Amino acid sequence: MVDANLLVREFLLSQSEVTALLGTNLNGSIYCGYDLPEHFDPTLGPAIQVYRIGGHTHTEIKALVDARMNVRVWAGPEQALLASEVYGAINDVLHGLCGAGVADGTIVRALEVVGPLEMTDPETGWVAVYAFYSVMAAATAGATAYAPQFYEGSGAPSTLKNNEDIYYDESTGNLWEQVAGAWVLVGNIPTGGETEMPSLKYHKVAAAGTNAANIKASAGLVAGGTISNNAAYAVYVHLYDLATLPTPGSSAPAETIECQAGVTVPLDLPAGGVTYSNGIGISITKGYADTDATAVAAGDCTVDLFYQ
Repeated sequence: MVDANLLVREFLLSQSEVTALLGTNLNGSIYCGYDLPEHFDPTLGPAIQVYRIGGHTHTEIKALVDARMNVRVWAGPEQALLASEVYGAINDVLHGLCGAGVADGTIVRALEVVGPLEMTDPETGWVAVYAFYSVMAAATAGATAYAPQFYEGSGAPSTLKNNEDIYYDESTGNLWEQVAGAWVLVGNIPTGGETEMPSLKYHKVAAAGTNAANIKASAGLVAGGTISNNAAYAVYVHLYDLATLPTPGSSAPAETIECQAGVTVPLDLPAGGVTYSNGIGISITKGYADTDATAVAAGDCTVDLFYQ
């Protein structure tokens, strides 16, 4: 089904008399959706917000929608005149529009039916000028539905693709969707924890010494595990957020787990595990302090870690 929001956004982005009044907010400062994105800053320029609030699809022509839409201009405090100027430019090009073709379809007709109205947000002081439009829109003849693409990488997405595309952040499990020309965080897929076993396991029976080791030399996630103490005293397992071999006594641990004599301790981690941004390192000592480098004896404990 045709997206009237997207068609109006595409049309306004093509109108120089509108875009010339916008500042340096991202994505052309024209957004589709009920909420403005988190990065919106009115000090960088005004924004246009377009979203459908009603209307219907013609049952006899499924590619045609008759939408009731809100078109709203936001500007910073004390910028009511600027908001009015931007809205005036929108009205000049949108009201009475007929048969405007854009990449994703055609605006059959657009009419301002209520407005313009003005308001000031009581929390932020931002000002807005808005109106309601009746927009009839149709899909491009013969167009086929876009097949969203899947991308993945380490860290949040930074390069725009196509609307509806999905991006998976391997370092955090966050799932992003591109909506109206902006990446939106839509969920998180746990990469380990209580109900899902990660693909890698680290097993270590303590040798004499501090047992310093680099388990993974790149970003990873510790999802669970156990520590079993066979000694007559407590031992301490230190985990490091490092891509290199840790140096007990000088490298700062990200976490220290205490295991008393003769007991087995399960790692109590949040669902989804704990992210290590640089890498995963380990050491085993007799002391709790971050700077401790007291060696344990061979066979004092066994460490099993589940990680990715």
